[in-house]
Amino acid sequence: MTDLNEEFIRIQTTRFLVEPGEDEEIVNEGMYGLALSTYLETELNKRGYDGGAVAEDFGYWLGVSHPGAPLATLEMAVYCPGRKNETPMEYVVLVMTHKTKKWVWSKFKSISFAPAIEKLQADVRDILAKAPETKVLSITDDMPE
Repeated sequence: MTDLNEEFIRIQTTRFLVEPGEDEEIVNEGMYGLALSTYLETELNKRGYDGGAVAEDFGYWLGVSHPGAPLATLEMAVYCPGRKNETPMEYVVLVMTHKTKKWVWSKFKSISFAPAIEKLQADVRDILAKAPETKVLSITDDMPE
């Protein structure tokens, strides 16, 4: 069985605009987010996370791990819901995992990833709240319109 734990953070920013050459990197037109993904990756690395961003059809995907939860697969998506290159830009950062626990044979029990997921969600909220020229518009467990 798969659990899905999601948190959508919608922001508005004049700092993380479309990067030169980003139109050639993205998979689908208007699905920007390179500057914001790079910023999140840098800030999460400072907090002990490891991972990187990749352009996908929906925007950018970030897979991250943390030494405190080495078995957890923590994921983030950054996408531009309006698909517009304008100032200020609006983005949605989705923090999620497909599994909230995993069976570990060496321990003969399930290990919960809930603390790792909650920590990543709190860290991303904090990073975005402190990001220059950026305003958090909403945080919800439903996809913003």
